[in-house]
Amino acid sequence: YNTVFNGVGNGEGTNVLGSTRAQGIFLDVYPSGFQIFNNTVANVGYAGMFLQFPHDIGIQNNTMYNTAIALLVKSDASTYIRNLTIQNNIFFGKDLTQMSLKVITAYNDISSFGSIDNNYYARPMDDNIVINALPNGEGVTDNYYNLAGWQTSSGVDGHSKKSPKTITTTNDLSFGYNE
Repeated sequence: YNTVFNGVGNGEGTNVLGSTRAQGIFLDVYPSGFQIFNNTVANVGYAGMFLQFPHDIGIQNNTMYNTAIALLVKSDASTYIRNLTIQNNIFFGKDLTQMSLKVITAYNDISSFGSIDNNYYARPMDDNIVINALPNGEGVTDNYYNLAGWQTSSGVDGHSKKSPKTITTTNDLSFGYNE
């Protein structure tokens, strides 16, 4: 039940000066046993939610809006992502540069991540590329998908939906929330 707004990030003290890589919700290096539910994250410089090497995590009923990547799930060659429950979330990209989902795994095993379904992957300006998957690790191949392509390729999100409406300008969007 958290609200996280306007995280712009700061590259000071990092090797990426000028970075805007703020995370709204960040579970770093081997998190497990967490339940992330009923949160709203908006206007964050990088990931609305970032899970690094996760297992046994529930992500339900969250809204991510106007972030570079709404949900980022990442592992490397030393870990497997398993037992995730990602359901009933809204991953909303406001403009054409934003991804609803980015997944990085070294094992080409996205269908083994867990129960991933009944989410909205929305980018009403253009729903043709909303998901970025790197199924063979970073630096190998980036695959970009619309929702139907993602469902076929990954074997998950069978009941998930894309934007119910298309728009031609972000001026047609309004973001509201209940404090």
